[in-house]
Amino acid sequence: MSDWPHTIPYDLYEAMDAVDSDAGLAAFRSWAKSHQLRLKLQWDADLLRRVGRLDEWWCAPGIQDRWGAIREWLVAHEVPMPDGLPRRPEITRDW
Repeated sequence: MSDWPHTIPYDLYEAMDAVDSDAGLAAFRSWAKSHQLRLKLQWDADLLRRVGRLDEWWCAPGIQDRWGAIREWLVAHEVPMPDGLPRRPEITRDW
């Protein structure tokens, strides 16, 4: 299984940017369906809990913060990354 990128996929970024933060999970579900990800219904409560923790932060979480929580959730449930995922280049630290 290939590892999910740390940088949010470009098409998911555009979908989540087009809606307000409360509709971010709906945008993710629509995105997942368009990429034919196989997500189990019983995993949904865990996803809501992980993303919901972000709203407890002192400052409002951004789209990349929400992607970090979703990415951890995808990795924890061993959801394989689809082929041809539109990605931005990863930032490398070759200093």
